[in-house]
Amino acid sequence: MCIESESDLNLVLQAAFPNEEDRSKASEILNDYGKESFHREIPRVRAAIIKAANERLEDLEKYTEIACCDYRDILCIAEYPKQSKKWNMKKRNPEKYQKLVSEDLEQYSGWVKRMKST
Repeated sequence: MCIESESDLNLVLQAAFPNEEDRSKASEILNDYGKESFHREIPRVRAAIIKAANERLEDLEKYTEIACCDYRDILCIAEYPKQSKKWNMKKRNPEKYQKLVSEDLEQYSGWVKRMKST
């Protein structure tokens, strides 16, 4: 399960920042990602920024800056936290690595589902 559209992102934004003033500020910060031609998958990356910041307004700027430099770093933090720390395990112990992949997918899918249903 992934964030693919602006409407998905809006659900995440509303869940993370129920206060309208905070949501407006968060949206303003998040809009920094997507200004460059090399910025990809804008709704997905903006949602990943929210997740990486642990849904804290005060941390959004830091994670938005990271995403603006290389969006893959934010995707690793938000979507692949366990497996991204163990890339070298992929060849050495594929079964254990696959378990990390499954855990990351379950964790991220659960977060997305919770955010979209709030």
